[in-house]
Amino acid sequence: MKNLQPRTPNNKRRCCYGLWLSITLGLMLVRPLALFGQESKVEVTLLTGTPIQGELKTLSDESVVIQIADELKTISRTNVLTIKSAGQEETIDASTPKTMVTFIDGTHIKADQISYDGTTLTVQSTLLGELSGKGSLLKHVRYAEGDSTTLEKWADILARDSKQDLLVINKEDSIDFVEGVISKLDEKAVYFLLDGEEIPVGISKVFGIVLSRKISPGKPIGVIQMTNKDRLPLASIQYVEGKLVAKTDSGLNITTTLAAVDLIDFRQGRLVYLSELEPRTYEYTPFFDEEWKMRRDQNFDGSLIRVGNQSFTRGLCIHSKTLVRYRLAGEYRRFQAVMGIDELVGNKGHTHVVIKADDQVLFEGDVRGGDDPVDLDFEITDKRDLEILVDFGADLSVADHLALGNARLVK
Repeated sequence: MKNLQPRTPNNKRRCCYGLWLSITLGLMLVRPLALFGQESKVEVTLLTGTPIQGELKTLSDESVVIQIADELKTISRTNVLTIKSAGQEETIDASTPKTMVTFIDGTHIKADQISYDGTTLTVQSTLLGELSGKGSLLKHVRYAEGDSTTLEKWADILARDSKQDLLVINKEDSIDFVEGVISKLDEKAVYFLLDGEEIPVGISKVFGIVLSRKISPGKPIGVIQMTNKDRLPLASIQYVEGKLVAKTDSGLNITTTLAAVDLIDFRQGRLVYLSELEPRTYEYTPFFDEEWKMRRDQNFDGSLIRVGNQSFTRGLCIHSKTLVRYRLAGEYRRFQAVMGIDELVGNKGHTHVVIKADDQVLFEGDVRGGDDPVDLDFEITDKRDLEILVDFGADLSVADHLALGNARLVK
């Protein structure tokens, strides 16, 4: 019988190294596939309000192709409201100061660096890389974050109808502006023409600049919202094999990944969620001392709204007794929502709900925890106001968490 010799220390090292190498190679092979699959997971909301979840395969100006299990589903782009990336988070360090650059078409980009020579504009972005375009596209730049008071004054300055450029400078506890001509920008200074003399003003002294240019809204097919809240109105878009290529309405060419995108919005005013609107009237009458203010796009636990085993990223959660009114101004055709007591409270909760469009009662009845969801879909053409009353029920406000999932107005 052949003697079996024990492994030497070198043999042990080779064995461990081989095992380590196998595991590492296995992870290298598996992980990119997992990341790619996760990156392309999306929720597509159709014009009907129906959400579809799956893997985005391709996207163009004409169609969206999504894989659901073993089925490839092709959807006309005009029937798509939004494409929401699954599980994406902000990728920019919020503690790092960023320069906010705004174009005449409404494009907003957080820039690491910006230069402008009077003819050409170059923006360096962590998410989008280097972007170049005509200097005439630039509308305003904000170099500092500012507190609420300063930002309010900045908004007032932006609203001014000035025939000259504005250099907005930092003061001790506020900001002020000087009229003149912005000749160029670089990473160190803003160059400002005042009475024929070019004056370099250090960036640390500048809050922002506003160029005397007309806003040009154009006709974008949609808007991309990046994970760092950059906003890009779209003239065209294409997604193939993990690469998203788009052109903004102002002519900037964008190349990025789906992982950097939070939302692609094709609504173009065709649909508005109630959670995006400020109520015309909001009245809350508590039964006990505890106050439950209406929540937007979340339940009273801060989680997703859930009704009848469905989760909603959009909607309202309203506690009794609350009266809320929204201005319609005759602009919408239908009001739609999925209504029920939020599943956070289980079978508890009992409210009496009255929904009106002007003087017309669209819905009146009791809504209890554990009941089946109620699909609301009402004609509201030419109506001026939408009123929602969530009144006390038999439980005297205990767990009266009425949820309106995907509450929306359709034009």
